[in-house]
Amino acid sequence: MTDSNAFGLFRVYTVKPQHDPEDGRTLADFCDPHTLPQAAKQYRGRVPPAFKSTVSTALASTQFDSGDAPSMSASPLYAPLHNISEFRLVQWQYSFPNTSSNASVNALVRDVIHAPGFSPTHFREGYRIENALDRLDKAMDKKAEESLFSPRDGWVKTSIKIPVPLEGQKFASEADAPHYEVPNLYLCPLLDVLAAMLDSPEAANYHFVPFKLYFRPPPADTASIPFTSISGGPLSDDTSSHPKVLPHTNTVQPGDLRIRSEVYNGDRILREYDELLKMPRQPGDSPDLEYAILIIALWSDSTHLTSFGTASLWPIYLYLANLSKYIRNRPTACSAQHLAYVPSLPDSFQDWYMEQTGTAPSAEMLTHCRRELMQAVWLLLLSPEFIHAYKFGIVRRCGDGVTRRSFPRFNIHSADYVEKILATCLKYFAKCPCPRCLVEKDNLEEMGTLNDFHRRNKVRVDNTDVQWRIRVARKWVFQDGTSLKSVHVKRLLDAKSLTLTRNAFSTRLADTGFNFYAMYLPDLLHEFELGVWKSVLTHLVRILHAAGGDRVQLFNHRYRRVPTFGRNTIRRFCNNMADLKKMAARDFEDALQSSNPVFYAILDDDEDNDIILDMLFDLSTWHALAKLRLHTDNTIDLLDVITVNTGASIRRFARVTCPKYATFELPRESAARGRRKQAQQDKGKVTTSGKSLTRKRKNFSMTTYKYHTMWDYAASIREVATTDNFTSQTGECEHRKVKSYYPRTNKNDHAGQIAMHVQREGQLREIDHRVKHSSQAARSPLGGAGRNAGAPLHGSSRSPRSPTRPKTPPELMQSENNPHEHTVIASSERDYEDITAWVQSHHGDPAFEGFLPRLRAHIFGRLQGHAYEGDEVDFLPAELNSIRFISNRIYHHRTMRVNYTTYDMQRAQDVINPQSHADVMLFSHEDNETADSTVPHPYWYARVVHIFHVTVCQARLDVERPGAFNYTRPQRLNVVFIRWFGLDPDAPLGFQAKRLPQLGFVPHDTGEAFGFLDPDVIIRGAHLVPLFHFGHTDCLLPPSVARAGQNVHEDGRNHALDYQNYYVNIFVDRDMFMRYLGGAVGHSTTWNIIHTAFDDEETDWEDEDEDENDLEHGGNASGRDEPMLGDTQISSEEDARCLVARLGEAEKAAHEMAECAREGSAGNVHDNVSSDDSDREGELDEEHGDEDDDAAGQCSLLDDDDNEGYNDVAVDEYGDEGYAPL
Repeated sequence: MTDSNAFGLFRVYTVKPQHDPEDGRTLADFCDPHTLPQAAKQYRGRVPPAFKSTVSTALASTQFDSGDAPSMSASPLYAPLHNISEFRLVQWQYSFPNTSSNASVNALVRDVIHAPGFSPTHFREGYRIENALDRLDKAMDKKAEESLFSPRDGWVKTSIKIPVPLEGQKFASEADAPHYEVPNLYLCPLLDVLAAMLDSPEAANYHFVPFKLYFRPPPADTASIPFTSISGGPLSDDTSSHPKVLPHTNTVQPGDLRIRSEVYNGDRILREYDELLKMPRQPGDSPDLEYAILIIALWSDSTHLTSFGTASLWPIYLYLANLSKYIRNRPTACSAQHLAYVPSLPDSFQDWYMEQTGTAPSAEMLTHCRRELMQAVWLLLLSPEFIHAYKFGIVRRCGDGVTRRSFPRFNIHSADYVEKILATCLKYFAKCPCPRCLVEKDNLEEMGTLNDFHRRNKVRVDNTDVQWRIRVARKWVFQDGTSLKSVHVKRLLDAKSLTLTRNAFSTRLADTGFNFYAMYLPDLLHEFELGVWKSVLTHLVRILHAAGGDRVQLFNHRYRRVPTFGRNTIRRFCNNMADLKKMAARDFEDALQSSNPVFYAILDDDEDNDIILDMLFDLSTWHALAKLRLHTDNTIDLLDVITVNTGASIRRFARVTCPKYATFELPRESAARGRRKQAQQDKGKVTTSGKSLTRKRKNFSMTTYKYHTMWDYAASIREVATTDNFTSQTGECEHRKVKSYYPRTNKNDHAGQIAMHVQREGQLREIDHRVKHSSQAARSPLGGAGRNAGAPLHGSSRSPRSPTRPKTPPELMQSENNPHEHTVIASSERDYEDITAWVQSHHGDPAFEGFLPRLRAHIFGRLQGHAYEGDEVDFLPAELNSIRFISNRIYHHRTMRVNYTTYDMQRAQDVINPQSHADVMLFSHEDNETADSTVPHPYWYARVVHIFHVTVCQARLDVERPGAFNYTRPQRLNVVFIRWFGLDPDAPLGFQAKRLPQLGFVPHDTGEAFGFLDPDVIIRGAHLVPLFHFGHTDCLLPPSVARAGQNVHEDGRNHALDYQNYYVNIFVDRDMFMRYLGGAVGHSTTWNIIHTAFDDEETDWEDEDEDENDLEHGGNASGRDEPMLGDTQISSEEDARCLVARLGEAEKAAHEMAECAREGSAGNVHDNVSSDDSDREGELDEEHGDEDDDAAGQCSLLDDDDNEGYNDVAVDEYGDEGYAPL
């Protein structure tokens, strides 16, 4: 057990590790790369680990090109490239794939032509870039002892054979059945990739020994620590002085909270490690040989490579979760290993099948062969050598210098639902559609009820029963010639939605007790943001269409007026939000976070408005909790609570609101259905009826797997880690790399050429790595003397993406990167005016009434050291007149940067700009109780009107010389001129009321509308969204410069007006949410003063009749008699009720709810599953009764890949803001 750090965190190890990867971490390691890109540690240009293992040790004797004379002799430093000029040119080519933008041309001039050592004479007449690329490729073909690169780290091209059953034909065994050979499989041997990653210097950042992380809450007296400016490292809170280091007790104390953040903190990997330590040590292992666990996280999905056409790629990526997610999830860290490119089943298969049987393959046969193909690829990857390493480990000297025996363990396989079903060998949306449990499809809509609680205990396990069913079914099909459509086969497999294919992990690892179903965790991106939320939003838009009037236009107008926030945290919404076209996951996330003010009073029925706002608040709260990057025991329990509440809110919406409106397809849905029907007609699957396409009735339904998964998140977080560890967003970001390479191929065998480009980029990074870390790099043209010395491949301040970002004001270039300071305002004094003349120029403006006296009072109080308490102190006129402005000047600034510590102990930054992002928050200094709560609201809010600094001194009478004055040393003071907001005390707010805090500007005639702030009292920026329903007013402030530039997105007639009310968007990002929820580890001073509102005195479950079968046979498939949920064992019905009694507020009369929900789901159960026009998951067929069409639809699902809306999910650095956002 370690000592507590300044935040109160400490670790508990089973075995003390020989190396701590967090030793020596600096503040740069904690800085958010999205908001503090210059201060954060740069991982751009990092060498992929698989290319680091065989770097030559002979570099000490390397000779470098001088760059002064033409030379085409190979220099080992740049080998196999000839010189610095050639290296810079090829490096630039791979830095800007497929673009001729201004940014790429500027980079060509800056990074190549003007780079130190570049010489045109290096390129002789007739020079061709293809020759340099050929040398890179040939370097991989040489023997290891002759090359700086190891051929074992390269790609292997092979083919795979799959057994094909022929209907009506019998074979002696499955091996005697005909096998179809699928060519062009590209893969990297799994064991070799892991060995190379262990050899890599990156291994110094791996946590090889898992541990439990605990948080010891601060004592109650820390809650009263006043706000002070920050100085120090990452272990300081933005809202307090440096937290106290708690005493070390050598034991976990009652009240200590378990923290879940990384995979190596999760219960599953801790159990794996404990079992590993219980194994007998291998013969010959010394007592000090450390046993390590390699946590493998997989990601796979097919992706389109072009916007038009059918070219696609099916990659499998591998990550080691031993590396912190704050590095691993950043695309520029190059942590992903491209393990394989899975080939599709070729069209020639149908010709081959017809040669064998004389008939075309059925849809069931094509689907079966695609499943077999995927599992055959995994059987190759799970080679006998890897299985031996899985069971007995591999001994290697790791990149941190420690020799270990490492045991690979599969922990996560991230994918969307279609990929999960394919990988787990289950039937798509069949009787039991969930890959983790055996809940039946008809019961999916009861998510959050007591019955659902019991049903989830029937978890899927790869046991002998499952294996027996598949083995018998395969025998029937291959040896007895039974049809794939046989009723007997369906009876055997459909009870658990199994298929004829056995999973490769089951084949290879069943004897070790590995349950491959546990790898497939819920995916927040596809299953909530592009699933549940998109489905709810779509139906809300249908209701607006059904309600008539101008509600759709009002909906679009409100979203267009939602202000942006942060660096792409909330972006500008499109003009026609109701169309829901071309929206990526981050757009749906933004729409949810901003939905409460948009839907406020949008319908005529007050009851419906309240129901919708309650549901949106619950969905937003659930989403914020589920997406936290750091969880405590308390927040996980709250996620369980809000999951139950959200289920109740959605069912109430379906029962009460939805039946009031006759909802039909949206125009885009109708058009998409028409395109699908036309495509089916072209294929001859349906006949033309001659009727025109009419809009179909659409009822709201939550009979979807995605809705069902909402209650799996809390258990998954307890078991594995927070959701950002297993989100498919990480893999979607990696897709951008392979897509960028496709235009460089000749379109023939593009998978192999993409693999070649991935290999080339790795070699270039390796060369760059050698240059920067060579002992002679300082003497090379790339060394310390050059202006680009040490610049990473993509990571300098003038990176390829820099020109597309907002330009940083020149005045902040020197100071903006200091994350130690709480507030950063430029030191520049170029923009100044005479303060008296400047105030006079605004004569008559109500914002400037009494400006100078109030400013002097503010300055005098700060000089006297008065703590800020919100009220202006009255000083004597003589005291105010003692303030002297040096040169009588005021210095103006355009922006101010506020650095703060996030809830997960990272360092982030908000940029405050009076013209765009002007709203800020600070701690409240009064007991402003609200209508629905006796707890004072913890914050005040203000809008920044102007940022400036003054240099002042204070005149004091000289007691020895009557009439003379002594002047204090001149001192610079940064000041923020603000306009106050006031909290509406009568408006309901909080988690119990399910409403956001409601504000309004303080009227100017009160004399308290404007004021001055020390920038250091500002916590961070705030996202205040207008309550559009109440409109504008001119009563709060006459025309004033205080509004200058702040209403630029409003209509011209509203530029001189204010909105009457605003909502405080507490859901704008996860850090903001935790400032209102409370209990954040990184917010030390708010731990004891901000309370959550889920502490209901009594909570009632929806009183459904308990299914006796669920209660009596609730034991899981692992053989335990007692039902299980997460870590809690339930031994009786009474225990179950006691456990779930704390899980939140639910409604009664569940029979009525269930009946209404079932009525709403009549027809196509996929109608409301969200997707884009070609919706893979929701549009199997128009009529479920047509078995042939349904099977064909399932077949197309397994081969199709519509990533529209997915490809742009996380183009920014790791972080929730910008989703990236984190």
